[in-house]
Amino acid sequence: DANYDDADNDGGGNTNEDDHDDDGNTNEDDDSASLPATRPVSTRAAKKVSRLLCLLCADASVGEQLRPHLFGLLALSGASYPRSGVHIATAASDVILAFAASCLSASLVWFLHDRKMIVHMTDDVKELCSAAAPSASAPSNSRCLYGPDAEEAGLWVVALKTVVRLVAASCRHRCDELLRDYDAAGGYRVLAHAIARSEGGRAAKLLELVTALACCRTDGDGTGAGRGDERDADDLDGPSLDL
Repeated sequence: DANYDDADNDGGGNTNEDDHDDDGNTNEDDDSASLPATRPVSTRAAKKVSRLLCLLCADASVGEQLRPHLFGLLALSGASYPRSGVHIATAASDVILAFAASCLSASLVWFLHDRKMIVHMTDDVKELCSAAAPSASAPSNSRCLYGPDAEEAGLWVVALKTVVRLVAASCRHRCDELLRDYDAAGGYRVLAHAIARSEGGRAAKLLELVTALACCRTDGDGTGAGRGDERDADDLDGPSLDL
């Protein structure tokens, strides 16, 4: 009987130890799953890089140094991302707004116009808002956000805020070329589309952009700063805001 009991105990002990190990591992997994998720490395890295570039953009001379990289930088703000990558759009937008506020010049405005960068940015926003069909290059099984999913994640606000603020800033340099590019690319229509389909506070942020566009003006003499091409004074007010 003693041997039988010992065997039972040993066997039970082994079984319990095995169960305990299994339970222990499961409990550890459960505990780790219940802990708040740590911030991804890319989030911290993007924030640090954004802060550094924003600081550098406080110096107007940095604008010309960024000229070769502007196409890639501007594309980041209106691209589609998975939910885990929304911080990249936000970081890029912060840098672009800092660049527009302190580094933009008449020369750079014409550079952006010649490269049709505002047209490309507006086309990206159309696709993001599903105001246009996704490009053929977009993978069909992509986890990137479009349409209402992108709106919920705040990507519509980020993308539209970036292009509109950049256009508005360009008008301070006696150039309305980027404003005209925005109009020609259907920017007003995509903004109206986004406002009509956005929720709550995000719609309010987009409405602020209407004011920014309505207040755009060029305080110049019609010579097209940086180019010297003559234009009628009647054209200085730029395209009307027709939503």
